[in-house]
Amino acid sequence: MPNKSYAPPTIIDGEGNGQSDILVKLALDNAAQERWFAGLNRVKCLSADDRILAENVAHTKEVIENEHGRLGKIVIHLPQKNMRTPGVYNLNFDLELKHPIYRLDIKLPSGRTKVLTDTPNEWYEIGKLLHIQGKNLETGELIIDEPGWSEIKVYARGYQEIPAKKIELLESGIKKLAASKEGRAEGGGGEACCELGG
Repeated sequence: MPNKSYAPPTIIDGEGNGQSDILVKLALDNAAQERWFAGLNRVKCLSADDRILAENVAHTKEVIENEHGRLGKIVIHLPQKNMRTPGVYNLNFDLELKHPIYRLDIKLPSGRTKVLTDTPNEWYEIGKLLHIQGKNLETGELIIDEPGWSEIKVYARGYQEIPAKKIELLESGIKKLAASKEGRAEGGGGEACCELGG
């Protein structure tokens, strides 16, 4: 999410009308922030103590350029149904899709490609990290079954193309995992983890 923003205060009356619509500008300083803005599809209205007043306020968004660089511009249209009581309102921006990644393609060292679509049995996300299981937790099948460098292509809803990542798996890790009954080898091995974006 962008860490620089500009939002001039807007006074709203008891009918929910304002002197103008609410304007928010977010600095888009890199490709990851632009992808985040492209996937943004929900703006919440919160009270000053962070209670949710409206799950998704009516708004429009666009990318603009000015002397400050590329900006994500959000306009929240007034009146809004749940923004009529006295006080200060906070806004929260998020991606409505909780799990935007829907597919991984793993190009193995031999050139063979494995397509993964089963989360969390094959992969899961923790923040910016993508963790690929050693084995499919349901079927027990090895996910990456060739040692060497593999290339991972991530497909996510609401994002532009994500650059492919390369990971290396050692033969010893794959052998340990194949002999184990769990989704990971004792002492590690056979699993992969990479950072998304950047």
